[in-house]
Amino acid sequence: MPTRKVTFDFFTFKCPTDQNILVKTLEMELKIRQLNKHSNVPLFDYVCRIWDIEKSPEQYYKCNVEKINILDEAHIGDTGNKRTTVATNPNQGPLFDTAFLYNPLNHVLILQRNRSGLGHASFTSFLGRLTQKDDIELELILDPNILVKLEKMSLVKKVSYTISKPTSYEFARDKNRSMDGDLALMENLQGDTLKVEIGSNKGKELTLENAKSKIKSILGLSGKISRLNVRGQIGEDLETIDLIKHRVRHVEPFKLTKGKKITVPMIMDSLPKAYNQHATNLNRMYINR
Repeated sequence: MPTRKVTFDFFTFKCPTDQNILVKTLEMELKIRQLNKHSNVPLFDYVCRIWDIEKSPEQYYKCNVEKINILDEAHIGDTGNKRTTVATNPNQGPLFDTAFLYNPLNHVLILQRNRSGLGHASFTSFLGRLTQKDDIELELILDPNILVKLEKMSLVKKVSYTISKPTSYEFARDKNRSMDGDLALMENLQGDTLKVEIGSNKGKELTLENAKSKIKSILGLSGKISRLNVRGQIGEDLETIDLIKHRVRHVEPFKLTKGKKITVPMIMDSLPKAYNQHATNLNRMYINR
């Protein structure tokens, strides 16, 4: 019996100008769906919309977002050497689904990882267009045990991270450099990858407050970050913590009998299970913080 795995990533939804904007928008989407209508959101060279939305008794929202690429044809093939072309009209195109869950009680958002659908960056842009807010961030949620270790660091020796791909540029340390400055430098160098290392001189350490502030800003760009390591003193030992590796996520295995495929309802139904696997820690860390 073949098994296919679907991964869900966990984020904290943030919108400084209106933290309740996503709830307001999803409530509006519920009303729109009751009228059998949808909100088409132009995004890059495709169109997105919430096709399915449910509100649970626990007050969280389960949604499926369709991504439609209207610039391409869609083709259907089978193992019997047959190929059919569909979506030939200007307003049609290949469609890909991405499911998500949002719990407004603690602002936790779970996003299905889907290479063909909406990734972290494009999903954040979709939410911005849907809510008409340009300050939305999805911040990675870290394993609580790693957070405890991070808090126990009495000093930080080095923070290093990679934006995008493994190949990197290196540049001089500047403790006052903001994330905007880092990204601007990458753009000026016309590179698609940037490796950043913020370290200290021999025998010195980074200011804890500045280091943790930098780490927090990096986590808000989780879709662009492929590595984030923090090296510091914990007790008598120097340790390096890989924060990206220890983010909260859930992998759901689907055992498929012959002829069975993974469907959108199956993935939607697995969202609460993904949440419940981490519910105790999520509620302890984020509710009423």
